[in-house]
Amino acid sequence: MELNNAPQQSPEEGFSLKEKLLNQLARIVTVGGHILIERKIVPRRIVNREENLTLVEGSAGTYAKQIKMAFENDGWPGTNTVELRQIMIEIPSKKDTTKVAESYNRLYHRSIYADMQSELQSTEYNEMMSIVAEKPAKVGKQGRSF
Repeated sequence: MELNNAPQQSPEEGFSLKEKLLNQLARIVTVGGHILIERKIVPRRIVNREENLTLVEGSAGTYAKQIKMAFENDGWPGTNTVELRQIMIEIPSKKDTTKVAESYNRLYHRSIYADMQSELQSTEYNEMMSIVAEKPAKVGKQGRSF
């Protein structure tokens, strides 16, 4: 058995400077493409998928979108607290409220509770939190949940 004592060449040895630079540029573009996909395209797909779920009546996404619309109040000043209160009452359970908060975060990249706190007066915010606190932990077999 004979050992090869020849010095090992690096993968880029024997290439011209121009070829080495083009190779490095190709690597940078590839990495940059992956970063672009992860930062722009993947989150957009998540939002699009969540948007599609808002079309299902009574889903977490629908409630999240209705809450956002109550905050925006059709362009009028202030939040539509009557509508917001009704939406919060309609959500069946604490578990479902958590799903609505998660959907809201996926759709708007914001915390539903932070938005409530900034949009509402403290008494209104406390009322919304009381509505959530009074809900059952989860809906029983005969109840509706998403």
